[in-house]
Amino acid sequence: MQIRAWSNEFVSGIPEVDDHHKSLFKLINAFANEDIEGAPDNSILSFLDKLLEYCEYHFALEEKMMEKNNYPLLDYHIDLHQNLKQVVAEIKSDFTEGNLNNPRTTIIRLSTEWLNDHIARDDLAFFSFYKNKSYDLGKNMLGKKCQISTLSNEVIGLGTVESITKNEIVISRTTGKNYQLNLNDIVKVSTTSGLSNFQAFIALVFFASNDFVKLFNATIIKTANDREYFRVKTDLKAVLRIDSQSIPASIIDISAVGMMIASHHLLDNSQSVMVEFLAQNNHFMELCKVVRVINKVDSPHNYGLAFESMTSSQSDKLVTFLFNRQSMIKKGK
Repeated sequence: MQIRAWSNEFVSGIPEVDDHHKSLFKLINAFANEDIEGAPDNSILSFLDKLLEYCEYHFALEEKMMEKNNYPLLDYHIDLHQNLKQVVAEIKSDFTEGNLNNPRTTIIRLSTEWLNDHIARDDLAFFSFYKNKSYDLGKNMLGKKCQISTLSNEVIGLGTVESITKNEIVISRTTGKNYQLNLNDIVKVSTTSGLSNFQAFIALVFFASNDFVKLFNATIIKTANDREYFRVKTDLKAVLRIDSQSIPASIIDISAVGMMIASHHLLDNSQSVMVEFLAQNNHFMELCKVVRVINKVDSPHNYGLAFESMTSSQSDKLVTFLFNRQSMIKKGK
């Protein structure tokens, strides 16, 4: 049983970190693939010891990088690391004392959460910050009224952009003071001063009170001159569900409103097609409309697809995936 395969989805771009993460994927999947019938206790203890050893050297590396780069969520991330180490230590203690029922199931569940949540979400947020720490939002929104909302467009409240520095934004809150914002939440901020000065970005919360919200790791998603959501290149695989056929395809790039795919199958402009794919372990089965056709000779055809009926919940998951994977955005792009 493979818990989760390593892919470009998890690449940080930092060789030493990626080597560590690859070794963790390999370690966990090797354990999950062992013959569980009559597996000796020492194989479980050996795995837990290796996991604790990994915690020490890998967490130390990440925390050193975060401290050196003044990462706003350093303390939050340290707490996550400490909690992971404590959980592994408690599982080992319970197992050696004979107080743990179904130890392999417990370990595999923890491992799955580790790969899917900690690496795919929390770690990638830092690596995005690491590569974008000098990203400049510009001063277009400074002093302007803005709206703060969730990724699914639930309005949190109104505020004023008080300051913008390199990848840090401070917003005073004028309404919506009772809305609870938590550390590491992703929010969307947009101006409310008309289309000519329109700008919107998504960012992470690293401080929130009744009076102020502080955000970092921002990415512009819309401006007055560019009404499209940002797109990220991917190596995601997809399946086109057409009638009773299951047709393989690959996703070249994807945004919150659509994607570009490659497939040998012929599609027509304006045709509707169901597309199934996984992104950060989230399953998507989305009805799409073909809005662009690029037929090629002796190679897969390219198709631009627009999502037709994505739910708010699925949209939230997709934008979170996009946010984590946009780490290569640079000033001026």
